[in-house]
Amino acid sequence: MITVTGWSWEYIDESMTIPRMNELTHYWQQSPPIHLAFKHMFGDVKEPVNEKPNEEDLQGFISQFNAAR
Repeated sequence: MITVTGWSWEYIDESMTIPRMNELTHYWQQSPPIHLAFKHMFGDVKEPVNEKPNEEDLQGFISQFNAAR
């Protein structure tokens, strides 16, 4: 629920009821959240994670960051 809505645990605890959750679940079955629709259409696309960026990657990131300022 948090990953789909962005709501906090506290908000869900205070505001969400079982009937409301059932309504959301039913709605999401008809109109899934975009990340689930994407996964269904294209599969679980994951690129390998390079645990340690190389110097070129790091310099590229820094230059993009500086350019955005």
